[in-house]
Amino acid sequence: MSTKTTVRSGQSPPSGHVAVVRRSPLKNFLRGAALIFDFGSTLGRRRISTVRTPSDADRLASDWNAVGQDMRRAMGSHPSHRSAR
Repeated sequence: MSTKTTVRSGQSPPSGHVAVVRRSPLKNFLRGAALIFDFGSTLGRRRISTVRTPSDADRLASDWNAVGQDMRRAMGSHPSHRSAR
């Protein structure tokens, strides 16, 4: 089973570009067949780290909270958004 590079009409890739490598169709077929017969879902499992680090979603939420706080502070300092007393 070898991998093939995608070069059209016998041309070499342009200088500075890397040739794209495709997987063998047989390898993809065997992987799909293995997933069909994987009744225990052991092939699709991901390893879960025991160390608690902030996920991308946690970090993104923190960034948007900071943006919201900045917006509230900026709007509160603008004269048109101050409450009349």
